[in-house]
Amino acid sequence: MNAHPQFSVVIPTRDYGRFLGCAIRSVLAQRLPGLEIIVADDGSKDDTAEVVSSFGGQVRYYTQPAGGTAAARNLGLRHAAGEFICFLDSDDAWVPGSVAPLLDVLRSQPEVDAAYGLVAQVNDNVFSSALTEPDVWKQVALPCWLAGGMVFRRTAFDRVGPLDETWTNAEWV
Repeated sequence: MNAHPQFSVVIPTRDYGRFLGCAIRSVLAQRLPGLEIIVADDGSKDDTAEVVSSFGGQVRYYTQPAGGTAAARNLGLRHAAGEFICFLDSDDAWVPGSVAPLLDVLRSQPEVDAAYGLVAQVNDNVFSSALTEPDVWKQVALPCWLAGGMVFRRTAFDRVGPLDETWTNAEWV
């Protein structure tokens, strides 16, 4: 784990241990310098804690009673130390090399608070091929304002505050 991270990935989860390992591996596959991974557990009753512990010190784990996705994102955000923040839902994954271009945009344009990229929705039957053959999926991906496809500057949250925990869906609006 990085003592002075540049990039914090917050993975909110609740009872998604079956997907969580894949999400974490997809973050580690980005090979980003100065990376910290935070799993924000929203009251899981499955094997989520065991999945996180299997990654040793590569992942920090925080838990709270069930409060919803926005509350879990905010839990992770409170513990995130990076200059750049991303939220990756525990049932999602990044294809290799997908985050670096978004960080490049933010680093080269200090007036920009967030950058987003392409997102492709795949089902369980083709999920593994999406990770091993990212160029194929980039052809069907679309620009999308989706939590896992965005990178934010930490200062944006410092300025506007945390996510609205009263929203149960689309807490970004």
